[in-house]
Amino acid sequence: MTKRIWIGSTVLSAALLLGACSDDEATTETEQTEETENVEEVEQTTASEPVEEVQEVADGLARAPEDFQATYNGLVDTLAPGLIPHLTAGAKTDGAVQDTITYDGGPSVAINATIKKETGLANGFTFIGVPDGSEDSGFQVIAGMGIFIGAIDPSLTADDRNDVLKELGMMDDDFNILDHEGKTTKNGFDYHLSTSEYTGIMLSANK
Repeated sequence: MTKRIWIGSTVLSAALLLGACSDDEATTETEQTEETENVEEVEQTTASEPVEEVQEVADGLARAPEDFQATYNGLVDTLAPGLIPHLTAGAKTDGAVQDTITYDGGPSVAINATIKKETGLANGFTFIGVPDGSEDSGFQVIAGMGIFIGAIDPSLTADDRNDVLKELGMMDDDFNILDHEGKTTKNGFDYHLSTSEYTGIMLSANK
């Protein structure tokens, strides 16, 4: 994606987003000795085996994924009707303590939601943007990021959403789409931006 197209898309998007038992007593001394040796062997074996720890998963955002999807799509209808695709629920990956749902937001956008099994609520979301070099794709990615932020925290105004993008370094003159890291916190929500030539643009939101 050329810098010209990227800057143009950013400007357009910014403008848009502003609107155990005991032993038996009969056991002989020999048997007792053998049993003692066996117990010691078992204890040594048990001590040498790694103990599997149960991974604790934080509640994080504790957000119903369906609510997030509806909020995102509602913002699309309000801010960019016909310009940005709606989110549609896609593949679900089962994990030991949490699952992952991938939402399709068009050819350039996907959003992953990590779901805590115990509650069925999402503890985090990650926006993934992979622009194809066209202006339309760049617009959908950048505007989509603003809508993503708005869906994470519906209390934010358009200016607030743009402030998050600015604090992440998206508006900096030296912003590098191929290599950038940025973090910020707004209203108790933590945002982390990472860009890479290989993974594209990744914006995660947690709490």
